[in-house]
Amino acid sequence: MKRWEKMRAQIKPEFKAEVSEDKTVLYLSGDVVSNEYGWYETDITPKKVNKALNESKGEVLIKLNSGGGDCFAGVEIYNLLKDYPGKVTVEITGLSASAASILSMGADEIIMCTGSMMMVHRASTIVWGNKNALLKAADMMDKVDSSIVDIYGERIGLEKQFITDLLDEETWMTAEEAVKDGFADRTKEIVNEDEIDIAAKINNSVWNQELMDAMNDLEIRLANKVTEVIENKIFSTDKNAQKNEGSISVPKNKLKFMKEGK
Repeated sequence: MKRWEKMRAQIKPEFKAEVSEDKTVLYLSGDVVSNEYGWYETDITPKKVNKALNESKGEVLIKLNSGGGDCFAGVEIYNLLKDYPGKVTVEITGLSASAASILSMGADEIIMCTGSMMMVHRASTIVWGNKNALLKAADMMDKVDSSIVDIYGERIGLEKQFITDLLDEETWMTAEEAVKDGFADRTKEIVNEDEIDIAAKINNSVWNQELMDAMNDLEIRLANKVTEVIENKIFSTDKNAQKNEGSISVPKNKLKFMKEGK
């Protein structure tokens, strides 16, 4: 728990929406907060996410880095993402923990970036009062945990007991582990676009053939040009002329070989 709180505190808060004609990119970093306590512009609240979705056109990409926060706010955002008519993709750019992992489950596709992590655990709260108040709070927490298990279970399709065990252990998952257990769909591979373009051309058989034809044509033209220079500059057109001292003799069969491009 201490490690989680420390990592959560180090995340720089950000809430930014970039809307284009066919795609919206949401940058969500920091705490997941209820509408009531969303005092700062950078807070991730259901109200602000809902507003961004209503203004969105086409697909939505969410770049998420959050240590979590309010469980019920996470559940509300989860349902907002599920109900969005277009495709929603969540990219975990750093951390998706606690309530943040819950809202992630509402996406159509979850992508783990290199070095990112996901953490799931039981819900926690602070309560003050007599025995009855404490018992009531414990009963409520059991129900919250049950709803969390249902959300994860709907996404990954595994037995509830398996998910409950993960929550009990406060499970931290690497990008590969999250994909393996079904909490994410895939990891993100970063490849240079120029390398992709070159690889595509190399694998294109038509392009390969055109290249080979051009190289062969160049080789033949170069050989013919060399032959022409030798014939014009070295040899006399007069078969009876005497050879000058220092002239270069090239066999006729070699000239024929070069002209044919062999």
